[in-house]
Amino acid sequence: MSRLFSLSEIDAVCRKAARGAGYGWGMAEEAGRSARWLAAYGFQGPEALAAWLRTLQPEASLHRPSLQEGIWRAQRNICPLSAGTLASDYESKLFSGETFEFEQVQQPILMLSMVARIVENRECSLIFSLNDHDIVCVAQKIMFSSDFPWETSCADVSVYLTDFETASKQETVEPSAQSRVVDEAAYETLLELAHRTYAPATEASRIAGAGASASAGTTDND
Repeated sequence: MSRLFSLSEIDAVCRKAARGAGYGWGMAEEAGRSARWLAAYGFQGPEALAAWLRTLQPEASLHRPSLQEGIWRAQRNICPLSAGTLASDYESKLFSGETFEFEQVQQPILMLSMVARIVENRECSLIFSLNDHDIVCVAQKIMFSSDFPWETSCADVSVYLTDFETASKQETVEPSAQSRVVDEAAYETLLELAHRTYAPATEASRIAGAGASASAGTTDND
């Protein structure tokens, strides 16, 4: 089963789900933004995030990449949100001609929005490569071959700048503001995690709520 959601609803539930899974609010906002960005392009951003959050270990440092002999690696499969943040934080190195290489990124498609935003306001293009399958990112547009492995759950990732004039891909996709279908099971996972961010009712809050209702019901307006 699946359900239809607006992009803002996708952003909100994904942001809260990431927070409920243990991310700080800053990274949780990136998670919501990434899922929304992918959904706007017609891809399964919420589903990818739900799959990643189900995989995420309690000890987040196991998924956090560090640079080892020119390649970013982690003890477990790399967190895609951490990898995307690294690419954004060190974008000046990309513009200096460096290639970022990440080994075994889980749900790597979640990185795409972060690296694509690097070139959204620039006259240049960027290659996002999963196991040597490339996406070309330019301002408000992505291009890729028809056999691009969108559902890859884990892959080696490379990110580097390229000359747009030499980029040639078969498919081109632009974002849309239309509502998107989200898989029901993925949504339930996100909703369950999001509920962890809600403060449980305390005895004081229950009494306060009851008192407010009672006062409202017994007010003498005569």
